[in-house]
Amino acid sequence: MFTSFGHPARGAVIIAAVGVVFGFTVSTASAVEHQHDVGIVDLGVLPGGTSSVATLVGDDGTVVGMGNAADGYYHAVRWQRNGRIADLGTLPGHTQSQVMAMNSAGVLVGISNEPAPVPNQAVRWDRHGRISALAPGLDTSTPTDINDAGQITGSVGTMAAERAVRWSRDGSITYLPVLPDAATSSAAGISARGTVAGIVRDVHVDGPQYVVRWHLGRGLEVLASFHGWPGVWLAGIDDNDVVIGAVPTDHGQRAVRWDAAGRVAELGLPPDATGSSATAVSANGFVLGFVSTPEGQYAARWDRSGALTLLDNAPGSSAAIPNGVNVRGEVVGQVTMPGYTTAARWDRSGHVTLLPRLPGGSYATAAAIDDHGTAVGSALTADGSTHAVSWR
Repeated sequence: MFTSFGHPARGAVIIAAVGVVFGFTVSTASAVEHQHDVGIVDLGVLPGGTSSVATLVGDDGTVVGMGNAADGYYHAVRWQRNGRIADLGTLPGHTQSQVMAMNSAGVLVGISNEPAPVPNQAVRWDRHGRISALAPGLDTSTPTDINDAGQITGSVGTMAAERAVRWSRDGSITYLPVLPDAATSSAAGISARGTVAGIVRDVHVDGPQYVVRWHLGRGLEVLASFHGWPGVWLAGIDDNDVVIGAVPTDHGQRAVRWDAAGRVAELGLPPDATGSSATAVSANGFVLGFVSTPEGQYAARWDRSGALTLLDNAPGSSAAIPNGVNVRGEVVGQVTMPGYTTAARWDRSGHVTLLPRLPGGSYATAAAIDDHGTAVGSALTADGSTHAVSWR
């Protein structure tokens, strides 16, 4: 399951549970490795195209992303294990498409549209690459996640009237319930059990917002309420129905988790931390984000107990950005070095390894990593084009 979605956080917070704080551990290292035994593979572009990007990778080696076709428009694409690229196409009459999430069976969900401002249409591609509309007849729809049972979550409607929904495996759509006086709702992700995490917003702009779970067959559970806009950022939900997010407090923004029983706790921090944020969560509960201290901002990973590992900075680097984490706690992202930016991998101890770039290229970033350690992303070629790549 791949999840990343939310809203920026600020304002006062009222948490409808007793809060506790997890402990933390810190990883430090004095040197950086350049991983010479890992090769970079240029995954190429569509016929007639010039650019491609890889965004997701499945444990069977399937890679998905997008690439521009001969007409210049970007389409969702899939690379098979043999490296062959396939154009996943669009709905009839549309020119663009993009994959948002993928499950272990190779079923994809995403959007198909015309160039902006034409609304998005939610779509599903089966494992053979056949596309179908998820919400035909609705003006706007966007999926955010799919689980291994084929259940999908997302939203329908415009921003002013957005509603969180769940699609069943057969494509039938359910509007998820909201609270009285609620104007909109959005979905951040769906667990293996079909539980959806999201936000419900009051009809008044300065009214409360609620972090919620929608349980399959059990309805709506309110986890927390917030005042002020936008109030909270949700990173997603893991397969044990634990919800991850970041909330504003009197002491700055804090990354938090709500467990399956609805209890909330801050994720662990060093004593001098001034803030933290959560940006992504793996299926089994590893969390990515950032920790702020008086010395600067650090890339961070929390394990399933909430314990913190600060990810190593490469010597001389000015920034490190974590993008993806697998069920083993291995992280990929990018590190900015003097004169170039390159993809990076952090092991379970938080030690960083710089991954190779394409020959002549000055930029590479890793977007995702599968449970076997294969990473995918994009890199510049010597002529300045962006190509999808993988590291194995």
